[in-house]
This record gives sequence, structure tokens and C-alpha cells, in this order.
Amino acid sequence: MDKYGYGILGTFVIGAVVGASVGLLFAPQKGEDTRKWIGDKLGELEGEVEAMGKKLKTQESKAEEVLNKKIQDLEKQLSELLKKSKTASEAK
Repeated sequence: MDKYGYGILGTFVIGAVVGASVGLLFAPQKGEDTRKWIGDKLGELEGEVEAMGKKLKTQESKAEEVLNKKIQDLEKQLSELLKKSKTASEAK
């Protein structure tokens, strides 16, 4: 990680943003076309972010189900161990 804490990926992203900005400034198309292109790209990005959010919620739900199942299994095992321990101590 560099001294500013960006790391390789962060530095790459910053470079990409700066490069895209410079490219837009010097693009040979009309401003109206550039604004439309930016709007289209932002719409695409919004759709991708929304899809990723839905995917994360689905994964979160699945992870929660798995975790709850494991907790129930552990509670059952603990209960059985406590019963065995109680039975063993009563037998003495």
C-alpha cells in the first residue's frame, strides 16, 4: 500500500477516472452527445449497482439461513451433552 493508503486498485481507479475525464474534455463530439453518452452510462451503472444490491441481499439471506441452521444444530448438540453430563453425574 502506498503512503496515501490507496493501494494498487485505488490508484488504478483514480487513474481511470482522470483518464476518462481528460478524454471527455478533448472528445471531438458535441457537448449534447457527450451529455447523452454520460447519462446512458450512468443509467447502465445504476442498473448494475441495483442488480449487485439484489444479489447481495440474496446472499445475505442464504448466509443467515445457514447460520441459523448451524446455531440450531449447536444448541441441539449442547443440549444433548448437558443431558449426558447430568445423567453421568447422577449415576455417580
